Amino acid sequence: MDPHLLRSFVAIARNGHLGRAAAELHLCKPAISKHLKELEHLLEHVLFERSIAGMRLTSAGDRLLPMAQKALAALDDVETAAQQIGNRLTGCVDIGTVGDAAWLRAPQFLGILHRHHPELSVFLHQGMSGQVQRDILEGRLTAGWVLGSVDDSALTTRTLTSVRMRVIGPHAWAKQLSTATVRDLADFPWVDTPAGCAHTHHRQSLFAQCGRQPTGRFHADSERALYGIAAESPAGGRGFCRSAGGGSGIVARDFPRSAATLRDSNDSQG
Repeated sequence: MDPHLLRSFVAIARNGHLGRAAAELHLCKPAISKHLKELEHLLEHVLFERSIAGMRLTSAGDRLLPMAQKALAALDDVETAAQQIGNRLTGCVDIGTVGDAAWLRAPQFLGILHRHHPELSVFLHQGMSGQVQRDILEGRLTAGWVLGSVDDSALTTRTLTSVRMRVIGPHAWAKQLSTATVRDLADFPWVDTPAGCAHTHHRQSLFAQCGRQPTGRFHADSERALYGIAAESPAGGRGFCRSAGGGSGIVARDFPRSAATLRDSNDSQG
């Protein structure tokens, strides 16, 4: 059944007059009259009583009117849903993370994302800040969290919070750590981290002040491993950690230039 026939029927019933119904639907009077005749022929019922005063529903028309209204409302719902589907994000997105999800407030972010885009599937990928940036630029990630600055103009960023980075070491070395200068620290054993890691960047920035860089005695590619070595290694490895990080058996000390920025990074191309 042509929905235009039902729209004309409902408009005539609402206005009680062919001319006013035609004006409401932006049709000419002969067109809406034709719709009514076609519908009455299709349903095999007379739907209106015609008089000088206007159009009044017959018993058949009065019974069929609520059904026609519901049918048109359902049709409008279908059209609205189709438009909403067209405006919704669907499919999968890959987001890079650094550190632990709770510290990043990832659960809160995912809740907001799901509320606005319920049909979107999200995959989180743990990595290091430098790698997250490269993966976004090369299309492997859609967006991500990173520690530190983002200098590539192809990426847009939003600063989420400032994070203080601390030099950490085993509790047994608390006295040496509390009195050491930056130059002294360069002679201590250090836990080395990969080149793309924010910890590496901050260590290099700190020791650039004294013109020398410490030699890594140990190597770790995660904060958890770094904490474990710093706390338990008999050789007393040093490293950087977030002020919110760390664990038992570790002492920490702030040094100049040990601030970092947590940024949310995404591809400026969308």
